Amino acid sequence: MPSSPKPLLPPLTLSPFLTILFSFLPPCTASPIPNCSPSTCGNSTIQIPYPFWLAQNPLSTFCGYPDLMLHCVDNNTILSLPDAGNYTVTAFNISSQTLSLLDTAAIADQTCPQPLRNLSIYSNFYNSTLSFTSEDTQLFFYYNCSKTASLAVPLRCKGGKSSYAVAVDLGVTSAADCEENVVAPVMHASAVGTDRFFYGDVVGVVKLGFRMHWDGGGGDECRRCEGSAGLCGRGPKGFVCFCESGISDKDCGEGKVSGTLTFDFVCFEICFFEV
Repeated sequence: MPSSPKPLLPPLTLSPFLTILFSFLPPCTASPIPNCSPSTCGNSTIQIPYPFWLAQNPLSTFCGYPDLMLHCVDNNTILSLPDAGNYTVTAFNISSQTLSLLDTAAIADQTCPQPLRNLSIYSNFYNSTLSFTSEDTQLFFYYNCSKTASLAVPLRCKGGKSSYAVAVDLGVTSAADCEENVVAPVMHASAVGTDRFFYGDVVGVVKLGFRMHWDGGGGDECRRCEGSAGLCGRGPKGFVCFCESGISDKDCGEGKVSGTLTFDFVCFEICFFEV
């Protein structure tokens, strides 16, 4: 009677040491290609488009420009500007690549708008893809002043002294007569078809917010990626380009393409044949 065929590989027996070792090794994990389609903050109806991304969403952190990160706070979409603080996003316009922003704290008092920070339309944001638009101008706010400037719109603020807003910088002399002065961006009257400021509706002007433009930049890597019909992003190891065929480390025409974002975990695959 013929003998049974021998197995190609001997049965694998794990020692107690290896059994314990493998039990502590993390499994081989991979992150799928993220969904780069628009997202929202909670109940908000504002669609967040690429290249913006939400910090709370672990998948979307891989898709977008590094300096266009947004946060969700009480269903509001918040953008943090360098050295200027947080602003609420009220709208996106993809065709013009602009977003509308509002300093919500500035209009908490309906009779005395008080921007909490200085933000000039001439500000340069280091390494940022954001810039002000031709539709923006700025207002200068002076609080608790001993004198009132000409062509100023008075503000009904607490404190017993004069507070006002003007459309031009009054310089150091006028600022010295006031306890505080702030410059804030607003929409230009020609952009919104209103002269509210000159009729004394400063709160109405501040409520309109201002606009910023994002360019198609994101750095040379992103430009090369988008030029090849890809979407720029970040993975566990740095820059990645999301393509229809998978994920590339360069662009959709060159570079190593895979279907997942793989982390640096050790993977073990043990194959054996039973008798």
